[in-house]
Amino acid sequence: MIRVNQIKKTFDDLQVLKGMSLDVQEGEVIVMIGPSGSGKTTFLRSINALEIPEDGAVTIGDIKIDYSQKPSENLLRSLRSQIGMVFQNFNLFPHLTVLENVMEGLVTVQRISKHKAREIAADFLEKVGLKEKINEFPSALSGGQQQRVAIARALATNPKVILFDEPTSALDVELVSEVLKVMKKLASEGMTMIIVTHEINFAKEVADKIVFIDNGHILDILKPDELNNKSNSERLQKFLNLIENK
Repeated sequence: MIRVNQIKKTFDDLQVLKGMSLDVQEGEVIVMIGPSGSGKTTFLRSINALEIPEDGAVTIGDIKIDYSQKPSENLLRSLRSQIGMVFQNFNLFPHLTVLENVMEGLVTVQRISKHKAREIAADFLEKVGLKEKINEFPSALSGGQQQRVAIARALATNPKVILFDEPTSALDVELVSEVLKVMKKLASEGMTMIIVTHEINFAKEVADKIVFIDNGHILDILKPDELNNKSNSERLQKFLNLIENK
């Protein structure tokens, strides 16, 4: 189980997260929506300790970090080891092959032998439909294929949760579906995921809960079939209308 409790994060004089809390059960898919600048990405990065909050706490399994006190680097590393993350812009190493990109964390962070890491990486590349591309370099792949490599890399470390930060926002429209297909498959297999996206139809299809964030606060937590309920907050309805009219 994942518990984020009253996380606060400020950049210079701007408080981006204003005491946000969220509980995620094992196997749940949480989709986070909201306007640009509302704090969604900062919230994800705070869960993964890529941003260090000035207050609040994050618990994943039996690892808890209380940010009211300065956490040790060992504790931060322990937390990060439980989490996979998929970024908007893939973040692949251009000088490494597809296989080597997926192997990298296994060898350098988890200290797995290259032989075993190669087997694990190949298995997960097959899972995302890219086994035939293992010896290619990222520059030879489409954006959708690169993002699937990034998903395989996140899966390979056997995380308790995978965080997705707008994983389709950098893709051409025709490439979005191949990435969403992989994510739907993961959801059906019970992978715990927290996903930031503007793909509302996808959110309705895969989410157990949809979380609406605005101005550093969580304003609504609802089930997909409640998304268009007229009793929802006026701010959520306004946001959904803007998305639908794009």
